[in-house]
Amino acid sequence: MSKLATTLLVVILLGGGFFIGEFIKNDSNFSLPENTQEALNDIGEIVAVKEEKGETPKETFSLPEPLVTFFDFGDPNADLTVGGVFAWTNIQRANSDLPPLLLDETLSVGAEIKVDDMFTNQYFEHVSPNGVGVDGIMEQVGYNYLSVGENLALGNFENDEALVQAWMNSPGHRANILSDNFTEIGISVKRGVYEGRETWLAVQEFGRPRSDCPFINSTLANQIENNKIELNGLADTLDSLQAELNSFSPKRGSVYNQKVEVYNGYVATYNDLIAQTKQLTNTYNTQVRAFNECIQ
Repeated sequence: MSKLATTLLVVILLGGGFFIGEFIKNDSNFSLPENTQEALNDIGEIVAVKEEKGETPKETFSLPEPLVTFFDFGDPNADLTVGGVFAWTNIQRANSDLPPLLLDETLSVGAEIKVDDMFTNQYFEHVSPNGVGVDGIMEQVGYNYLSVGENLALGNFENDEALVQAWMNSPGHRANILSDNFTEIGISVKRGVYEGRETWLAVQEFGRPRSDCPFINSTLANQIENNKIELNGLADTLDSLQAELNSFSPKRGSVYNQKVEVYNGYVATYNDLIAQTKQLTNTYNTQVRAFNECIQ
């Protein structure tokens, strides 16, 4: 997944109820026991897939509003380095009692793509003129994430420390640097020509990989939904067969016996599918709860 962006990924529960009971046969008379009728009346509740609390996992990119541009057209020969920006970023985190970020190669490729694109297309925004934002870059480099963020800087800063301090002086950039939602970072700094001036562009791509939290098998949710559709179809069939049996007269003999057996066969299929769906739901719920707890 890379995005989850902002989708509802919720714990789902199969509605409670009771199984439909089979007919009780008698050589001279066949009748519907009351609990079977009640189960049929309650079938909508049994097959309903419900949401529990509906909490949305943060499986999407998270960015502040476009950040303030830093124009500092000083000496273009001042040197900026990935290693220095990385070190000073983690110094700022250490000063706030936060764990250091890991320098991630995939995020760094994404940061370099961003810098090159801004120079090539002469823009300084989170979203390119072609509509590509940080989520598109993450998809391009294959970084599956829980959350990502991006800091941009433009100008001729004195050194790496001055660049990071300029970011720290801006609330939006500072929030990314000191966020506990990120565990990794990618950095690119390059010198080039922007709007006719030689200058530097710097990019920080922050991320928390999807692998940080437990796996959710999304095919289970699809299977549960498919089972729900099948259960609804079986319920309609059972309603139709029950109506036929209710109107059948006399309620005895081989023909009636055969219809009862057909009905009971559908009942068994229905009950088996309910049991299977409940098991699938329990498994899926366990995965979703673990995921939601991880991202809190």
